[in-house]
Amino acid sequence: MRQKGSTQKSGIIFRVIIIAQLFVVAYIATYLLLNAPAYYKQARFAVSGSDLSSELTGQYVPLETVQELSASLEQVQPSRFPGIEVVVDPSLSLGPTSGRSQAAPAEPLIPYVDPDLFVPYTVTVPRIGVRAPLVGISVNTEKEQQAGLAKGVIHIAETPEPGEPGNAFYAGHSSDYFFKSGSYKTVFALLPQLKKGDYFILTSDSTAYYYTVNETVITGPDDTSVMTRGAGQEKLASLQTSYPVGTAKKRFVAIGKLSGVADATKLKR
Repeated sequence: MRQKGSTQKSGIIFRVIIIAQLFVVAYIATYLLLNAPAYYKQARFAVSGSDLSSELTGQYVPLETVQELSASLEQVQPSRFPGIEVVVDPSLSLGPTSGRSQAAPAEPLIPYVDPDLFVPYTVTVPRIGVRAPLVGISVNTEKEQQAGLAKGVIHIAETPEPGEPGNAFYAGHSSDYFFKSGSYKTVFALLPQLKKGDYFILTSDSTAYYYTVNETVITGPDDTSVMTRGAGQEKLASLQTSYPVGTAKKRFVAIGKLSGVADATKLKR
């Protein structure tokens, strides 16, 4: 009798273990399925040699070109070219000026980029092949943020505009449920691949602001201290996404410092 009871008990335990294993397998399969688009992006990025900037060829002006244009404009004498107008950002510095004439202006001039290569109100991250709309939100509520994230990358309310002192803060999905609305569920799936020295571009209606990444951090979901980087003095911008992909446990943030500005207005027809 005792042996029969033990057999029944063992059978129940065995069935519980099997059910638990099936549940785990089903959970993992569902998790992988829900995040498959993001994982596909990661795999393609690895196969491509960890650089998708070629996919944006002809659609943006590289930072190196902007810096070269800016340097060449410093040599232009306005009296010889009266038809050319330039814009000067007094606080912008693109690097050392050793070897140049002492008569050259201390502030670099801002070059004009071809408007055919300029798309207003977007964020472009060349190395991970991203270009997406920037969406402004009026308040930082969950409802407002989720509505904005469905349309692109949101500009967190009450943070500076691009080019202004402080930390202009932006956020985008790394992965989101397939049944939710929106076309930008994996826009920042590759954001954690960014490293120091990479750059991203934020545009307004007519100006492109180039930020070079000088720091990447992983924070808790409620940690807002990174938003105060620069103490309101430096011109910074940050891109944030949930981390790891498919979870909301942490946040990955790439922090960039303003390193170039270009204006497209003068070439518009």
